[in-house]
Amino acid sequence: MNTTTQAKSISDAFTEARARYVLGKIFDTFNNIIFRGFTTITTDNLKQWRDDIQFIMEKNALVAFEIQFRTMEKKWVVRYEVVSGTVSRDDESGGIDFYNIPADASLSCVIERDHNNEEVNNYVERRNFGKNGEFIAESAAIYKSHSKDGFGVNLKILGDI
Repeated sequence: MNTTTQAKSISDAFTEARARYVLGKIFDTFNNIIFRGFTTITTDNLKQWRDDIQFIMEKNALVAFEIQFRTMEKKWVVRYEVVSGTVSRDDESGGIDFYNIPADASLSCVIERDHNNEEVNNYVERRNFGKNGEFIAESAAIYKSHSKDGFGVNLKILGDI
């Protein structure tokens, strides 16, 4: 399925209120990453990623994103995939132990989005956001789901976190 088709199917249950509810659960993950205190990224950078994800999701253009952690020996990934109409589970947020990842791991964020949304295209270009990597956890098992009235995300984890 191409990105445009996938993004259009998302719109069935999308509302900004539903997106904000789901974003609250996603933001718990960002806050846990901030509290972990990784030495290779600033709190301000993580907050900017959080703001970027919020903007793209509220414009109904987010398909998926990954926060990737890497050392020379290992990779860990937290992946969120936006889904609509099929998510009925609403698991509690949290539960990811970022202390299992070394504090000096490098972090990056990769996004997949609807490229037909010009406002989001301009925003992503201006912010140079989500372009530094390739997806690596697409086939991971679903760890949790967060949803509101059919709109939500599936959370996937790659690595021991």
